[in-house]
Amino acid sequence: MQQNNSAIKHLIKPFSFEFPQLEQFSPLFLNNLNQDYIITNLQFIMSLYSLRDIIWTITQELC
Repeated sequence: MQQNNSAIKHLIKPFSFEFPQLEQFSPLFLNNLNQDYIITNLQFIMSLYSLRDIIWTITQELC
């Protein structure tokens, strides 16, 4: 079980918040954590598409 916790901590570390102790786990917390993770990833992907569009526009203007 300890090994699983360290793997999860490693995945969540980039988001810079403390992972709760095992006794603090609840299905609601895990659901919120999963939702935050998905939303963060979607926002990141959307920003990449925006950046791609900006770069494409600039290259079209230069040609």
